[in-house]
Amino acid sequence: FSGIFSVGIWRDKDDLVHQDLVDLSTKMPGIVLKSKADATVVKYRRAFTCWKKWASRFKEITVLPANSFHVGLYLTSLIQSGKRSPVIMNAVYGIRWAHRVAGLPDPCQHDLIKNITEAARRCYSDPLKKKEPIDVVILEKLVVRFGREDCSLVDLRFLTMSILSYAGFFRFSEVSSIRRSDISFHEGYVRIFIEKSKTDVYRDGRFIVVAASGSKLCPVRMLHRYISLANIKEDSYEFIFRQVSYCKKQRKYVLRGNKPISYTRTREIFREKCREIGIDVNSFGLHTFRAGGATAAANAGVPDRLFKRHGRRVSDTAKVGYVKDDIKELLSVTSMLGL
Repeated sequence: FSGIFSVGIWRDKDDLVHQDLVDLSTKMPGIVLKSKADATVVKYRRAFTCWKKWASRFKEITVLPANSFHVGLYLTSLIQSGKRSPVIMNAVYGIRWAHRVAGLPDPCQHDLIKNITEAARRCYSDPLKKKEPIDVVILEKLVVRFGREDCSLVDLRFLTMSILSYAGFFRFSEVSSIRRSDISFHEGYVRIFIEKSKTDVYRDGRFIVVAASGSKLCPVRMLHRYISLANIKEDSYEFIFRQVSYCKKQRKYVLRGNKPISYTRTREIFREKCREIGIDVNSFGLHTFRAGGATAAANAGVPDRLFKRHGRRVSDTAKVGYVKDDIKELLSVTSMLGL
């Protein structure tokens, strides 16, 4: 980041004389970088580095501050080399981010750049292939096949994560980060604290309540059953969904370590289970449990305020993207037109 913090507004630090001010100026870049999530900064930095590498081939191009026409040439070169729309947009975001951090005018605000990115979206985007939402029928098949009373800890872990994700509209990052100390059981429901989520940018946290249903798909019963089988103590600060290993001495699977199970491993298990019950693995993914719960709630007429609160959503656009409307709901539009 040295290049970004040596141009634009950051040049003012060269005029500082007092040591206290100099010390503060060295700490300020780290604080500025915290304005975005770490993963976002890594992505923007990678995109800016690619722009910098390309621009270094041409002596007439300045990397920072950049000229809008030169940025347009760079985006055109990406398109000509077969890069798709997401790569083009990442390039724009990276260049824009670097200029804003440096306190320089954003070259990507020019209409030329906007036209190129719009063209990339229209002509160089792959068709959107959204996964299907998981429904109760599929969940029942999974529970019947893998949720027997004598099932292994591996299978019960998978079922608990799946049903909780469905019932709580949990993203994988949320459900995998649940600790035992985040869970409190009550009469008729369980209360789970989500320390951080994608839409909770200031990390305030949110409590989610999940009702007991009393059925074989009951998320509260499934969670309690899993915690008991895994022998996780009530006052434990450990992650509940972790890796497991087979203990020969006890002749059963036990939890090990204290790191959440990885997305990759969970996805592998999910695809294995889908194949065993005859489900097309390419039509579903881990995120479709969240989408499935959201779809069921929306089609059941859950009030919008409660829907957004339960799902930690901040926009109507996100809701529309998640929910797959029931055919009866879709037909109700024309049914009410008086035709």
